[in-house]
Amino acid sequence: MSEIPFRKVCTVDKIPDGRALTVELDGEELALFRSGNEIWCSEGRCPHAFEAMSKAVLENGTVECLAHRYCFDLTTGKAIRPTPGIAFLRIYPVRIENGDVLVAFEGEEDEW
Repeated sequence: MSEIPFRKVCTVDKIPDGRALTVELDGEELALFRSGNEIWCSEGRCPHAFEAMSKAVLENGTVECLAHRYCFDLTTGKAIRPTPGIAFLRIYPVRIENGDVLVAFEGEEDEW
């Protein structure tokens, strides 16, 4: 399997601190979350209720979808409540270079 390249999706300053931003890459929605200098990237829609993840509440490395209150760990993508492990949020690797946010993403064909 070849390594998935990191691609620029925006600059750090475009993501509000403590909030999220929806970006599009290869026709797919992604959600970028920022807490200080830490940034995470997930699929753009909740796998449980299909609500936009950029509307989710960010707190301590987790996001809570407002549709049905599913809360996901942004490191593992696992649901931590209300039913641990029943749903998984796809998480993508992120790198910051010179103020740019880069995400390892290749659309629907990736094997994450």
